[in-house]
Amino acid sequence: MSAAQIINRFLQLIPVVIGVTVIVFLLMHLTPGDPVEVMFAGEAGVSAEDLERYRRELGLDQPLPVQYLRFVQGLLRGDLGMSLMQRQPVRDLILSRLPATIELTAAAILISLLIAIPVGVIAAVRRYSTVDKVGTVGALLGVSMPDFWLGLVLILLFGIHWGVLPISGRIPWGMEPEHITGLYLVDSLLTGNWPAFWAALRHLLLPAVTLGTSMAALTMRVTRSSMLEVVHQDFITFARAKGLSGTQVVWRHGLRNALIPTVTVVTLNVGVLLGGNMIVETVFAWPGLGRLVVDSIYNRDYTVVQAAVLIYAITYVSMNFMADVLYTILNPRVRL
Repeated sequence: MSAAQIINRFLQLIPVVIGVTVIVFLLMHLTPGDPVEVMFAGEAGVSAEDLERYRRELGLDQPLPVQYLRFVQGLLRGDLGMSLMQRQPVRDLILSRLPATIELTAAAILISLLIAIPVGVIAAVRRYSTVDKVGTVGALLGVSMPDFWLGLVLILLFGIHWGVLPISGRIPWGMEPEHITGLYLVDSLLTGNWPAFWAALRHLLLPAVTLGTSMAALTMRVTRSSMLEVVHQDFITFARAKGLSGTQVVWRHGLRNALIPTVTVVTLNVGVLLGGNMIVETVFAWPGLGRLVVDSIYNRDYTVVQAAVLIYAITYVSMNFMADVLYTILNPRVRL
């Protein structure tokens, strides 16, 4: 894989990002509801003239092409605009919420991989065994259960019935570790704040399990299917003929080749998790980017939604690009 191929593949992503900005901009502005009216809802003494004056100040009275060009010009300068409701720079709002979303997504991916890869490999090696049957049923349930339903079930069981885990927020008030990265687990480790670490970990478990369950189910199925194809290939037979142990054959030779489609699925699912965490963050009152987007949609805060969805889109196409690159590294016969 040459540098020219990578550059060419990267350039193909630019029209996708541009198309996303156009679609998101149009959908938000065509959605029924006036952000200015939402902003001043319930306030007495606000006249129609006041509302119209505020629309002019925000530039909402201008034609949509003009508003879109202003949005794109701001993006080229690194300016995501001002929040219509909170009157703060959108960039600051997103940066303040992004670490919580990154921490939740990373934990969900880690949990899913710790479950999916061992179960998928064992299910393939011991086909039709109890592990295989249980794993298959578990994967079917994991894919079938909606995130919001699973989250509510976990809240009822672990938070309300048994009372062993918290059901909302990132950490108890006043226990926040010193801000270094914004990731509470990392910051608490770096500062040696163990009470904050365990508190943040307990708050993270339920939303991370909820978000990672569907990914674990899909990854397990892909790993199992890929491993079933690999264990019957000639190089595995040759490895056994050399006298290698079953563990070495499976985990050292078989797994590396079986992970090619798994890596692709996991990489693409990073973008899916970032977009899908809006429901989970809302259910668990997790103060991340997803919850900010949901609140902004209700408030018709165009600028925040546009910037956040743009970040989601860039992340997804970047993960897609990374999956293509990793695929060619693991399998040099594949070309971009």
